Amino acid sequence: ITDGPLRLPIQDVYRQNETTRIFAGRIESGTLRVGDPLVFSPWNKTGFVKTIERWSAPPVTEAHAGDSIGITLDAPLFVERGQIASHLENAPVEADRFDARLFWLGKQDLVPGKEYLLKITSQEVVCRVVKIHQVVDVATLGAVEAESVARNQIAEVTIETQRPIAIDDFGVVPQLGRFVLHAGARIEG
Repeated sequence: ITDGPLRLPIQDVYRQNETTRIFAGRIESGTLRVGDPLVFSPWNKTGFVKTIERWSAPPVTEAHAGDSIGITLDAPLFVERGQIASHLENAPVEADRFDARLFWLGKQDLVPGKEYLLKITSQEVVCRVVKIHQVVDVATLGAVEAESVARNQIAEVTIETQRPIAIDDFGVVPQLGRFVLHAGARIEG
């Protein structure tokens, strides 16, 4: 989505020397130019793009959705994997509680209160489903109340994460509007 808002999930950070760090990732949406002011969500750290690096190619002054790049900033800044770079004027939403519609594929029922690992772009965070609003009855396509979500069911839920994450509405930036919940994944606090 080249004409969408800039979204650059940070996949890794490389140290070039004592003061220079290269923040690597793939632009999921938008366009990035040298000199652009950026905000890194969550945590609202800001900086200006000094260079746009490419592997085995000369630096460029502009990069677009789909490009895998590295960037350096005009000043030292502690940014880590999972943060999302965007333009200051159009940053993603930062939230630790949100409503979602999901299709459950887990072997065991999804239940409120249990810990799951939520993955969205390069972000990973422990979360809990705090409420199941409704489950879609696949036979009638009507909404029913339920205390758990069985395999292959669709549900509307409220999710709470242990720390804020950067998200977008699926209609704005699909890559930041969809996620995966892992039930059996190793969860590190």
